Amino acid sequence: MDQVKAAAEALRQIAATKKHKTDVEDSIHQFASTITLLELSSLSPNTFERLSSLLRARLLPLYYAFFELTLQYTNAILTVIFEEKITNTVFAGDDFIRSSWEMIQTSLISGVLDYLEAESTYEHRGTVGNALYPILCRFYLQEAPFKPTQTTGSLLSTVYQLLSETVISHPNNQRKLRDPGILGGKAIGRTLSQIKDFLAAEALLELFANLLPSLNGPTGRGKRTAYIKETFNPAFFTCSEEIITLLENITTIDWSVTAIKIMDTLATSDILFPQPFEVSRCIMQSKRINNVDRIYIDNYAFLANLDENGNLETIQIPYMTINSVALTSSSNNNTSVKVEVLSLPLVGGRPSAEISSTDNIGLSWEINTADVERFTSSLRKRGLGEKMKKSARKLSKAITQVELDFDAADGKVFSTSAQV
Repeated sequence: MDQVKAAAEALRQIAATKKHKTDVEDSIHQFASTITLLELSSLSPNTFERLSSLLRARLLPLYYAFFELTLQYTNAILTVIFEEKITNTVFAGDDFIRSSWEMIQTSLISGVLDYLEAESTYEHRGTVGNALYPILCRFYLQEAPFKPTQTTGSLLSTVYQLLSETVISHPNNQRKLRDPGILGGKAIGRTLSQIKDFLAAEALLELFANLLPSLNGPTGRGKRTAYIKETFNPAFFTCSEEIITLLENITTIDWSVTAIKIMDTLATSDILFPQPFEVSRCIMQSKRINNVDRIYIDNYAFLANLDENGNLETIQIPYMTINSVALTSSSNNNTSVKVEVLSLPLVGGRPSAEISSTDNIGLSWEINTADVERFTSSLRKRGLGEKMKKSARKLSKAITQVELDFDAADGKVFSTSAQV
């Protein structure tokens, strides 16, 4: 804790040199509470929530006032949490406490992203690289004490998003993260080969794309090829040759298209990697969810990306909320999948609504019958075999015009009309 206290004291001293806005003064005054909470041997769920708020919203004014010093404070807290809190919970086997501390780390890193969303200058991104690259890469990408499979996907994806954001149009930061001493392609490949979380894998592939050397210049092609081969090393991927060929012959500037092809290739090579399924007629409580044509099965949830008016959000159905999964023969070579859950899906990581634990919500979609065996095998591999049941009942063919609103906890509404 000494490094946290030292970083907090450095901020107090510089803040004391002149009068600042009220929000800056308030944030400085919260240091004592933050340090006290970090020193506690155990925290309640409510206390974790309070600490999460202190380390995201309350730090934002300090980033505006003293960016570099506040990043040093953030660095110190991330280090203490990883090396002291999380290490202890892993050895104690306490998954709840571990995930709670990872939620705190996610809040800290999200706070930096909040700031960069408004102030993403070349200088600021360089400062983030100097302050946070060494610890973020060591904890979440290098050969850390714990595998990525032992870390929550939300934390990993947030870390990778921050790294991606800070290398865009920043050659110096790109050089740093291509350096094996800090990260390098080999570490990205090794981590990707171990990740079983869809959002984390998607974010890590985005980082890889942003680090690809330019093709410009006489040595551009050679450098890019070397980096691709370093990342997709056959020591990590049985499908490395296929992915390397794909990346050497990209035919579109839209990275999302290439990323999907890579994800599909990885899924074919390893059923534990997030599995994609082309879907149609995605319905919740008799209401059609438009713009969903693909659902993934990862180690935590069913997931789908929802594009509403240019805003991309992720819908998740966590396995812990599932009562049952039933497959029914449909028509046109399709099979209906019906899932009964106790709560509405998550939208953008937040519950879309709260319902009584005695209520069941029905969701359904159709997959190609040729994919049924892979679908059921994917669920069994993730411990959902007991929740699957056979059903002979067919879906209704009724068609009606409906409105579907996803109302997230932050008040943001996603609305779409469709025929069902």
